[in-house]
Amino acid sequence: MVLFTSGTTGRSKGCVLSHRYLLHHAETIVEQFRITGADTLYSPFPLFHADATYLTVLPALPTGCSTAISERFSGHLGSGVASSPNLMFVVDSR
Repeated sequence: MVLFTSGTTGRSKGCVLSHRYLLHHAETIVEQFRITGADTLYSPFPLFHADATYLTVLPALPTGCSTAISERFSGHLGSGVASSPNLMFVVDSR
């Protein structure tokens, strides 16, 4: 996977992330938050956003849990979501 930096200190750069790194990250999130196949993870972010990938899609793969992705970015929980999520990761922008 290639993740592009935000470019806050210069031009945006592509960082190559190995499959091993992504699997390790998913396993760590699953372990720390005790995610199981019964969970539904919600992401208000588009799939090109790192948080949507790292905190929603990747942990769902080894657990088989459901994911709920908004049709459009919205700060309102459940906007465009068909299921009832029980875990959501967000970024505090304050």
